[in-house]
Amino acid sequence: MKFWGYTQEELAEAAEPQPKALIEITISATPSDLREIAKFLSSAADTIEAQGRDFEHEHFLSNATDAPRLIVFNPLALE
Repeated sequence: MKFWGYTQEELAEAAEPQPKALIEITISATPSDLREIAKFLSSAADTIEAQGRDFEHEHFLSNATDAPRLIVFNPLALE
């Protein structure tokens, strides 16, 4: 498992931003938000198990306009 990400500054300033490996993430969220994320992650795990290498990635969809992006990427898609 690896975490990857961008800063707001990188996305605003870099012509072609590249994600950076992160050693830690902090999630600041309500219990409701955490449950939605948990459902999303569980569903993504089910999809990876069902589709294997055919599944590449999926975006968490939030109703909040200022929500950070959360993407699940399947490392098997690179094999």
